[in-house]
Amino acid sequence: MLHDNQTAVLEIGQANMQKFPLFHAVAAIIYAEAGLADEARREGEVFVSMRPDFLPNMLAEPAMRNMQPGERDRLIEGLRKAGLAGPDPEKMASTATGTSDPQPR
Repeated sequence: MLHDNQTAVLEIGQANMQKFPLFHAVAAIIYAEAGLADEARREGEVFVSMRPDFLPNMLAEPAMRNMQPGERDRLIEGLRKAGLAGPDPEKMASTATGTSDPQPR
């Protein structure tokens, strides 16, 4: 995830970690970043089938893994690029700064 899409696509294709749900999330993000929409969608579907609870808890899951706000936002944006629903970007920004806006917009 060093912004080297070509190497990332090559390496994710060689990895054999199919039984780990987050492998599929990372693969979906890598493919989406590289413009490989069909592959991103396929990996995203596998991830959701393995971890249907992750997307509804998109903000809490990274916090449980001690992800920094910037890393969390990049993960969420990558999943959105892969076609997976995620939280509203405004909500992401408000949680990254430690504020919350309880009023719906």
